[in-house]
Amino acid sequence: MVTHVVILAHFLSLYLTFYRHSYPERQEQLGLSALLKGISTDISPVGSGIQPSNLSVNGPTLLTLPPASFFLSLSPSLPLSQASDVIEDLEQTVAQLRQQLQDSEHRRLKQLGDTENKLQQEKADLQHHCEKKVRALHNEAEKEREETKKKISKLEESLK
Repeated sequence: MVTHVVILAHFLSLYLTFYRHSYPERQEQLGLSALLKGISTDISPVGSGIQPSNLSVNGPTLLTLPPASFFLSLSPSLPLSQASDVIEDLEQTVAQLRQQLQDSEHRRLKQLGDTENKLQQEKADLQHHCEKKVRALHNEAEKEREETKKKISKLEESLK
C-alpha cells in the first residue's frame, strides 16, 4: 500500500514538473506560472530507479525519467479552462499522498519502537528466569555436597 502511495505521489509530481517545463505558453495564458513554480520536484538521471532509500517526504523527490514517448502520451487534452482545476486537484492529491506516507512512516516507526521495547522486556524476563534456575541448581548442588559430606563422615565414624 505504502509503495503504491509513494509511486502515485511521485508520478503526480513528475507529471506536474513535465507540464511546467513543456507548456510555458499555456501557463502564462492561465496565469499558472507562479502556481507551478511552487511545485518542487528534482529528477535524477535515468537509471537511478525508484528506491525507498532515495524517496523523501519532506525533502526533494528523486525519480527516474520515463522514456520520452511516455511524456508524449501525457499531452493535456483538457481545455485550458480546466487545466488549473486539474493542476489543483493533482497538487491536493500529491499533498494527501505525502501526508499518508508520513503517517504510515510514523506508524511504522512507532510499531518498530514498540516491538523493540517488547523484545527488551522479553530478554530481561528470560535473563531473570535463567538466573533463577542457575541459583536453584547451585543451591541443589550445595545441598548434595553437604549430604555427601555427612555420609562420608558417618562412614568414617562407622569405620573407626
